[in-house]
Amino acid sequence: MKVLSRGPVADAVPLLSILTACDCSVEELERIAAFLETQTLKRWRWIHCPGVDSDCLPVEGMAVLYLPRAPAALRATALEEAIWFLLSRPTLPWVELREDARRGDLFVSRRSLPEGRIGARLNGRRQPCSSAMLAPGSLPKAPGKRLLLLAPWLEPGGADRCNLDMLRAWAREGWMLTVVASLAAEHRWRDRFTALTADVWVLPDFLAAEKACAFLAYLVDSRQPDLMLLSNSAFAYDVLGYVRTRYPGLPVVDLNHMEEGWDDGGHPGRAARCTALLDRHWVVSGHLRHWLLDRGVEASKVEVLHWFADVDSWKPDSLTRAKVRARLGIAPQCVVIAYAGRLCAQKRPELFAASLGELARRGSDFVALVLGDGELAGELRNDLRRHGLAGRVRMLGWQDEAALRELFQASDIFFLPSAGEGIALVLYEAMACGMAIVAADVGGHAELVSAHCGFLVPRRDAEREARDYAARLESLMREPEMLRRMGQNSARRIREEFTLSLFERRLRELLERVPVSTPCGVCTDSPVPALGAARLSMQWASYRLANGLRCRLDIQKHGRFSRFLERCAKGVFFLRTFGAKALWQKIRKH
Repeated sequence: MKVLSRGPVADAVPLLSILTACDCSVEELERIAAFLETQTLKRWRWIHCPGVDSDCLPVEGMAVLYLPRAPAALRATALEEAIWFLLSRPTLPWVELREDARRGDLFVSRRSLPEGRIGARLNGRRQPCSSAMLAPGSLPKAPGKRLLLLAPWLEPGGADRCNLDMLRAWAREGWMLTVVASLAAEHRWRDRFTALTADVWVLPDFLAAEKACAFLAYLVDSRQPDLMLLSNSAFAYDVLGYVRTRYPGLPVVDLNHMEEGWDDGGHPGRAARCTALLDRHWVVSGHLRHWLLDRGVEASKVEVLHWFADVDSWKPDSLTRAKVRARLGIAPQCVVIAYAGRLCAQKRPELFAASLGELARRGSDFVALVLGDGELAGELRNDLRRHGLAGRVRMLGWQDEAALRELFQASDIFFLPSAGEGIALVLYEAMACGMAIVAADVGGHAELVSAHCGFLVPRRDAEREARDYAARLESLMREPEMLRRMGQNSARRIREEFTLSLFERRLRELLERVPVSTPCGVCTDSPVPALGAARLSMQWASYRLANGLRCRLDIQKHGRFSRFLERCAKGVFFLRTFGAKALWQKIRKH
């Protein structure tokens, strides 16, 4: 018999062994060890190998997780996830591995775990997880510095794009990376994160919510990070007091993008209220810095980190412009207006349609490209038909980076009427490709879009705003020389002030100002916050319920109804978790 264990971790937790038959190949052994191909519960199986002599086992437990075709890079992570999965769920079914499993045909039968000493431990009658089972420092500290990132999810969007950009920069500097995603979601960008590090943890995939705080402590104990970064994670703020009490020598920094209309400012509002527990605040605009200072945050603690565009990739290209326009059937001299982003309430697609409708009524000739998708896609199509724009506006859906870059290079004006932004990342890329900008004067947009690069329109009532946008777009279309000059100025501004090299230099400066991590004794008496676990449990349960309803009722195309279902699910679980009074207070507040 061959036994595969993870060394100190497997030895510390006498609940899990990875077992296989004696004639198993190395390939088969590795496949069994890497049982979490997608890190999702849908394909997990507990396996008991019949006929195994228990005297051969190095530890008492005999549970095995099996999943074929898993990448070897996730082997170590898989074993740790299995341990925590076992600790989090007291009762688990098991399946019997038959003789034909070695041929690759996994034929199993489901039954209850056997009684006796081993069965009792695996069936939940064991003692809860103790500090002896998960000893601090059980994993050797890797050379170089290590970052622990706490994020809500791994989804397409500006915040996750920022997280990826920073992780890539740190990886180039030799940092070891650990990423924790706390919310239930599709996590469509998981592959992008695992391409940078195998140490990626999506908590709802393998953990019970009440174990989340203990697992975070385990990560800090075993990885010994030099810096903890919080990025738009409500769970991170919920457990921040626990982390600072237990690990007073660990530097903690948060990254914020924009103030929001919920909970008195959203994540930046939470950051301002928790500023005493944070060593530094990193923000993406000077606007947000002033917002935090107005709420009492010390000026020395707030640092601005402007973002960038990769000017080696995002740049004007006349050949691509001609090729793409020919493919789309757009005349060389026609003015093309581009929009890129998620079709959601924040981006105000209804104002996009109303502004272009007003522009068309003024007699302007143009073609508009909508490059994105979202819950309001159906409503935008209806708005475009109502304004008579069905033939002028082409909804091309979500585009990968290469296709988006080509479409930007074929366009003249970038139009973004958002309700709120930090500094929209897409603006950096649009300007780098030589587009003039017409955008909302919100957040830090004025720090990027100067008067030489385009127009910023202040927030007003919707009708007046639509007329203002139409007037700005019309002025650019009537003066081709001004349009050309603003596009050139946009590209030059990005090349001179917002490049990747300048971003990395600034990031190194900010890291030098963060207090150095100091080894310290662990305070094991620090109270575990129950609120964070309750909120996680509510979000995980409500997401799964709403997602199940969406799939069962086939309402993917009905954005408003889908959001209504999700809100109802969240309300039910909020009521269950926190009580009727708290739910009523939340409703009144919002």
